[in-house]
Parts: sequence; structure tokens; C-alpha cells
Amino acid sequence: GNSVTIEGLKTIALIFPVVIVCGLAVGKIFNWSGIRGRILIDLGRPWDALRDLTHALSLDPSDGDLYRLRGLAFEGVDRPWHAIQDYNQALRHNANPGILFASRGSCLAGLGQLLRALADFRRHIEIDPLDFRTLTNRGVALLHLNRLSEAASDLNRAVQIHPGYA
Repeated sequence: GNSVTIEGLKTIALIFPVVIVCGLAVGKIFNWSGIRGRILIDLGRPWDALRDLTHALSLDPSDGDLYRLRGLAFEGVDRPWHAIQDYNQALRHNANPGILFASRGSCLAGLGQLLRALADFRRHIEIDPLDFRTLTNRGVALLHLNRLSEAASDLNRAVQIHPGYA
């Protein structure tokens, strides 16, 4: 069918050279380093993705989605402060704010900055109120702040949305 296998992704990731690979497609410059970076994240190769996404950003520093992806790669190599910086840049360049607030909130929570994390989780939940993962993350952050009734509310709501998640 039309599905892509892991082996297919690995082949695609190896085909694209690491150096500049840009081509014209439908009147837009295609940033192949960015595409390869996306694939490398999916393959669990964050260090390689960082290299390609950094290169892609040198070609198009206004692409908010590339900053978001590089933030994910930084999370994959346990560099949360770098991830937060890239999520901030992505927000400045109008990338999908919902995903960014959830990702940045998770980084902040992991760094113990729970109040800042809660603000990001709240923003994300305003955009996507059915995201049970972010509700769970916010519930756990609230537990750490000893805000038990709020935590219970979020955790119960997450289980109602996705009963198999409990």
C-alpha cells in the first residue's frame, strides 16, 4: 500500500546528503535538510536530526516548524534549555502554538519550573481540551505543588477522555 516502513524511512534518511540539498518544487524552495531532520527524529536519531535541522535553519531561519522539530531533537538528547529556546523561537515564527505550549511545558516541568509549566499546559488545553497527555502532565505538576483537588480534576478528566490511559 501507501504506508512507509521503518526500512523505507532509513533508506530515505540515507539518500539525502547532509550538505545543502535544495530543489525547486511548486515554486517553493524545498529544504531537504529539514525533511531529513524530521525523518531522523522519527527514527530515534536525535543527534543526526540536530545536525540536519540546524543546517535547515541556516537556510530558512524564519521557519517556525524547524525550530519546533529541533526542540524535539534537543529533548531527545537531554538538552531541555536548548529545547525551550527553540520552542520560544517557534512561537515567535507562528508555528503551531498548541503543540509548542505542551512541549515547552513538559520541558519546564522536568526542570522543576512548575508554575511556568502550568501556564503553558493551560494555554495548550485551551487550544486542545481533549489532550489527555497534557491534562495528565498538568495534573502531575499540580500534585507536586500540593494542589490536590485541581490535580485530581485533571487526572480524572484525562482518564475520562482516554480510559485505557489509566
